[in-house]
Parts: sequence; C-alpha cells; structure tokens
Amino acid sequence: MKLLAALLLVCCLTASSNATSNFCNFCLRLIKEVQVGAHRFSKKETLIQKAEGICEKFGQEIDALGGESTLVEVPCITMFVNKFDTMAYEIRTHADPMMVCQKIRIC
Repeated sequence: MKLLAALLLVCCLTASSNATSNFCNFCLRLIKEVQVGAHRFSKKETLIQKAEGICEKFGQEIDALGGESTLVEVPCITMFVNKFDTMAYEIRTHADPMMVCQKIRIC
C-alpha cells in the first residue's frame, strides 16, 4: 500500500493523467534496467544492489522535478526486495518486463 501511495505521488509530480499506466511504466523501466547484464546465475544480492542504484536514480529524477526523492527510492527498493523471489527467475532469464510486472500485479 505504501508503494502505491508513493507511486501515486510520483505520478502527480510528473503531471501524468493515467496513474495505472505510470505504475506500470515505472515497473517496466525498473525491470528492464535490472535485467541488463543479469544472467541465470546472478546472485540475489547483486540484483538487489543494482535495483537500489536504479531506484536512487529514479529519486534523483524526482528531485530534479522539485519532489522528494525518498518518496520514490524507499518504496521502489522495498517493492523490489519484497517481490524478488516472485520475479527472480524472469529477471535472470530476461523475460518480457511486461510479463514480470503483470506477475507482481503492477501492470
């Protein structure tokens, strides 16, 4: 629920009209970026560190728009860590990001 609230704030800050679409786009972007360089034997810790860096980058983008980065970074990291076991295989095998985000019910 906290993730959804933070993502809603992100959507408002970026002045988008379709919150559901933005949640999905946020997830797709995160999964795509984590998949870069991932392989079948990538360690969980390595992928989580990569996600943390990506979430930090998302926060910096929000800062540049005048928002509060922690409202994006913390929920982003929390979502990835909490859902990691559900989507680990798909990330490691470069499954379609849309399928991954649908699996964790964000798209």
